[in-house]
Amino acid sequence: MNGCQTSLLTFIVQGVLTVPIEDSVALFLAIAALDLVVATSMGIFMATLARNMPQFGLLAMLVLLPRRLLSGGVTPRESMPMLAQNVTEISPTTHFVAAAQAILYRGAGLDVLWL
Repeated sequence: MNGCQTSLLTFIVQGVLTVPIEDSVALFLAIAALDLVVATSMGIFMATLARNMPQFGLLAMLVLLPRRLLSGGVTPRESMPMLAQNVTEISPTTHFVAAAQAILYRGAGLDVLWL
């Protein structure tokens, strides 16, 4: 990512939202880019399964919306039933949310995230 994107992220998160960033913005942007690649790959895969655009829209609502809502970014995963927690453990978005929170709020580095 270039310097403009990094400074824009810093301005929005620290300036407007007043959330202190504890660690590396570059590590957060790398994790976000990885999540973007995964989400795009899932969309392309679903597009190959769908026969037309309305079918893709329904398939996307059935897959992407629950994946986002149950990832822990909207509501805490600890408040969900154990079955939902176990099912969402396979979702890449769940791991992105946990990694983003660890980087931005607790200052975790790559050595902590790798585990």
